[in-house]
Amino acid sequence: MARHPPAARTALLALTAAVAACGPVTKDGKAQVMALSLSSKGAYETRQVELTGLADVVALKGDAATLLGGARVVIDANDPLLQTNNGNLTDKQLEDVFMKSRGTEPRASYIDKQGVLWPADFHTWNMVTTYFNFQKAYDYWRGVYTGAGQSDTSQLKGSTVLYFVSFTLAEASPNPQNDNALFYPPIQAFAVLPFDKLQAVPLSINGSVIAHEYSHRVFNQRVFGGKAWPEPFVRWVGLGAPSSGINLLKSMDEGLADFHAYGASCVSEGGCNPRFLAGTLDDATAADRDLSRADACMTLALGTALTNQAATDFMRQSLEYRVGTALAASLYQAGNKTGKMAVIEQSVLNAYDDPGAKSGFAQLIEQNLDTPESFRLHKVANAILAHIPDNDLRKVTCNEFLDRLQLQNECLTPGACADILPDCPASSSPGSACSPTQ
Repeated sequence: MARHPPAARTALLALTAAVAACGPVTKDGKAQVMALSLSSKGAYETRQVELTGLADVVALKGDAATLLGGARVVIDANDPLLQTNNGNLTDKQLEDVFMKSRGTEPRASYIDKQGVLWPADFHTWNMVTTYFNFQKAYDYWRGVYTGAGQSDTSQLKGSTVLYFVSFTLAEASPNPQNDNALFYPPIQAFAVLPFDKLQAVPLSINGSVIAHEYSHRVFNQRVFGGKAWPEPFVRWVGLGAPSSGINLLKSMDEGLADFHAYGASCVSEGGCNPRFLAGTLDDATAADRDLSRADACMTLALGTALTNQAATDFMRQSLEYRVGTALAASLYQAGNKTGKMAVIEQSVLNAYDDPGAKSGFAQLIEQNLDTPESFRLHKVANAILAHIPDNDLRKVTCNEFLDRLQLQNECLTPGACADILPDCPASSSPGSACSPTQ
């Protein structure tokens, strides 16, 4: 994709829809458009896709997402506005502090070719593709919800997407960042940043990257109740370092987002892709996060860091991704070995929040708000096992957890792990992909 100077980007974003001002959107909110998409051949190509649930094809607003251009976000711990009401800000007040400008609706420009809308400029191509990728993530998660017996999918609607946002993290640099796409809970919005070095397949063009970020939103909604700053982060940061609880929360969030990004890839034209970062990020990072790696395992050193290392140091080394990959790889292997990937996707969702049984992640966190050291990886694993309805799948998943997460090391009695994983079938035993002494 060609690079455009900042002035050109601004000008393109401000374009009105001079060609095909409204575009042929059907009465049921659908439009045929051209977008960039990963094909079954493994290459990104222009192809005709259908946008659904649309309210406005020019503003790119619908059930899947609402795009806003020209927003400015500044994250600065020294912002005096953070001291409003002695620092006791509501979620809405916190959002107002960080959102210095909310931006406006973009105006996509199209050429109508026999009822198919062709983007007429760089930003329209990019925005249409971004919206389409959010639509795919939205559709994937609706499928997981309904498959898991959760018919109310209304909380999945209405993702706010700040397109080419000016996003400044003052602690890192006084200048706006580039080359990122993220879900940021304090503003309950997605931020698609301008790309600079990531030219081959920008993050927002990679549908699996968007599915990963969308999965962070689902995790925030289900596990943390959609809070801007979830209670465990408030409580556990104040308890000082090390913080095993925060390390584990971040690892869960990243690993499960990768797992669901893989799941979303399986319902796309490109097909199942456990190495979904390839082509977007460097080869080493893509390989490290490859869920199909035979050696995607926890090590003793990584387990020690998860438990004992200060959260700032843990995340500075990106160890949450390494722990997360081992968790995601366990689920990936179990789903593929049994041919029941959809069941395990649904089981993971049901494990996020289960107030009736008091056995979901949200309940586990609540039970340990004052004792983060008791919020442990084996308890998270068991919460997932407890929500797997299929006995064979539960057994295979338990075997993978014992092996890849090195949980057999925590069994109180050698060879008997019912003390830490009570929902494992009695016939479970660790797999052999990972060495207990790594």
